[in-house]
Amino acid sequence: MFWKKFWKKSEKQEGEVKETSAKRRFVSAKLVAGIVIIIVAAWGISALWGLFSESPITPATKLHEEKADISPVKELHPSAEHPPAPSPEELGTVPPEPWMATKKQLKKEPHPELRKDKIKHEVKGAATVMAAIEVMDYELSERFWGWHPNDLIRLTDNVENYQLGALDVVRRTSIMLAEKLSRFGGSDKFDHHLENAMNWFMITPTRYWLPSPEHKYGAGLKEMHHYIEMLEKGESRFYARADHLLPLLATYEDLLGSCHHHLIKEKEDDGTPVRWLMVDDYFYFSKGVADAMRSILIAVKEDFKDELNAKGGMKLLDRAIASLGIAANLNPLIVTNGPKDGILANHRANMAAPISDARYALQVLQTTMAT
Repeated sequence: MFWKKFWKKSEKQEGEVKETSAKRRFVSAKLVAGIVIIIVAAWGISALWGLFSESPITPATKLHEEKADISPVKELHPSAEHPPAPSPEELGTVPPEPWMATKKQLKKEPHPELRKDKIKHEVKGAATVMAAIEVMDYELSERFWGWHPNDLIRLTDNVENYQLGALDVVRRTSIMLAEKLSRFGGSDKFDHHLENAMNWFMITPTRYWLPSPEHKYGAGLKEMHHYIEMLEKGESRFYARADHLLPLLATYEDLLGSCHHHLIKEKEDDGTPVRWLMVDDYFYFSKGVADAMRSILIAVKEDFKDELNAKGGMKLLDRAIASLGIAANLNPLIVTNGPKDGILANHRANMAAPISDARYALQVLQTTMAT
């Protein structure tokens, strides 16, 4: 009798163990399946987002990647203020840093409609103007859903801020083209095509209509095309001289300084901490600035190559372009604002490093070109 009870008890315990083991295997299988599903879903969202928000590749960018001599910058400066500028010889002897981009890292597939021969013009200035045209034309015509900042229903604030950053670069470039690069001096007349383009780019980007920014920005691009035609006919001017390049470099440096301020600040102007909802706005605005500025500086390199080579500024410009390329290629799935010494990434700080470095390179370049 005792052995029968013991045997039944053993069978019952063995059944419970088997049931518990089966439950554990089932839970483990569900956990693994859940993790796999989450990874696949995250990858799919990332790929879909990249389809809509990928940075454009201009012909100037493609040409630069094929033949640029990208060398490292001396160091990163986390603050907005920089130490005295070293000489170009000092910068040229620094060994590579691990964070510097390589040609392979900056390599992208160009859009098929953006052909390299578009920037191959015999006249000086056409490449720079065409690069600015390509930046805005992509945002207006080639990007999915076109111009985003004036949409009635705004679901893509990252793309909106990227486009606002690109617009800011094109605006400042159009001002320098109209006021400096196309005029021999302060008493020279304004080119009416560039003056019209400059005015059209000043339309508020969030206005819905009367006038719509898409229409006026498109009109500005047409005026720039007319300017290129006049250049090729010899009826307009572009002065590819060092003293004409300096104002453009200065305005780019100022814009990068503003981006750097927003990327490193801990509090807003009213004293409140930077909100998480503003973190990605600052990030993508700076990304748009970096991408557009990089494309235009590559074209500037083509138009001013004689002056840059004569004054030893070519490597400095390459370094600025390389740093902007790093900023333009930062593509986090989610922009986070973690502590700078924490586990969670601080993407604003990640963006601030190459932005500051590009600004510093442009600062040194101005000193080099002015001597």
